[in-house]
Amino acid sequence: MLMGARKSGVYITACLALFITFSTIHANIAGFSRMVYAMSREGHIPRYFARLHEKSHTPVRVLLWLGAVFCAVLLIQWVYKLNPEVLLKRPSAAFIASYVMTMAAALKLLRRLSAWACCIQGENK
Repeated sequence: MLMGARKSGVYITACLALFITFSTIHANIAGFSRMVYAMSREGHIPRYFARLHEKSHTPVRVLLWLGAVFCAVLLIQWVYKLNPEVLLKRPSAAFIASYVMTMAAALKLLRRLSAWACCIQGENK
């Protein structure tokens, strides 16, 4: 009986890990594509990426380029037989760096917003 419970636990844990991983990757891809689209729309990067799909209103050009990059990474990994640890460490380091920069930008923005909110409150009194 105990062995069957362990086996069930392994399957449940694997399914949860798959769901969590897929959800995180999906959110990152969707967020990244929208960020590139917004930067392109504002003129910070080439206007080529500022186009949305007519029906789905998704930044399809960004998603196609992102898919091409993913395929290139998989091809390089397959050809050079890279250690999966390398493929995990570098993106993780890049994610942490971008997270730190995002938090720094948020702190700067929140300071401005809190100062603005204090001014508005002062006018209302």
